[in-house]
Amino acid sequence: MTTKIEWLKERQKGIGGTDVAAIFGLNPWKTPVQVWEEKISTLPVEQEDTPAMRAGRKLEKAIAEWFSEETGLAIEKAEDLIKHKKYPILLANPDYFYLDGDKKGVLEIKTASRRSFDNWDDEIPVYYWTQIQHYMYVCDLKKGKFAVLVGGRDFRIIDVERDEEWLEIAVPKLLEWWDKHVNKKIPPDPTSDEDWNIIYPKSKPIEIEASEVVFKLVEEWKKIKAKISELKAHKEELEFQIKTVMKEAEILKYKGLPIISWKTSERSYFDTKQFKEDFPDLYKEYSKKRNVRTLRELKIKLEDN
Repeated sequence: MTTKIEWLKERQKGIGGTDVAAIFGLNPWKTPVQVWEEKISTLPVEQEDTPAMRAGRKLEKAIAEWFSEETGLAIEKAEDLIKHKKYPILLANPDYFYLDGDKKGVLEIKTASRRSFDNWDDEIPVYYWTQIQHYMYVCDLKKGKFAVLVGGRDFRIIDVERDEEWLEIAVPKLLEWWDKHVNKKIPPDPTSDEDWNIIYPKSKPIEIEASEVVFKLVEEWKKIKAKISELKAHKEELEFQIKTVMKEAEILKYKGLPIISWKTSERSYFDTKQFKEDFPDLYKEYSKKRNVRTLRELKIKLEDN
């Protein structure tokens, strides 16, 4: 039985189904640079666990059994990572397989809130669609299905056909991406602020000359920054005036209709200062540092030539 750490290490050695959408810039929560960082890391990288992910794991077996009852198809759990026979860097870790006579297919288990499922617009989200296409390719299967539990009670089954045209384009691009960015340690192009911190975590004492185009970008950035500061100050001034009227009142009305609430709410916070005083060794053990680079305006005056 493969341990979780061993599984994570193996997953770093190739491209899994959940990596595909991110590599192609189609994952709203993950960038190509973040995938690259995981793959070149010398330590096993574990994704942050969320309540939705934990719920999905707890319900996975029950949803798979529900699927089997609804369809009459046998299911089998996919245990370990599967490697493509020709391209071993292409990996698959499907939730289940289903058996339809002598034909086998990929079964992916998903949970979704009613709101998120309504946004599917009768189409599987692209980050799920690319995942199951990748699994079908790696496992050499032609069919796939999603078993989706919506809002905890609405059960859906969605069929997926293998898309040969897309795979003919996608697979060479994935292999090329791996060779260029992982084998050769060349990062992909950044697409978010966090990407810059990953690729260039530390600044160097280097000065470069701005072109006219870049200088105009800086000037526009400065104007917008000043406008934001002005609007923030105005907002805070208006809020203060409204609070002056409301005092201890929770609701402000206009013509009998509520327009603003100002209610007391209790918020928990971690008393870092007190924890440091009471447990200095533990505080030191769990204190972490990370590099942060901040873009700041330098006050200069250009002389007219």
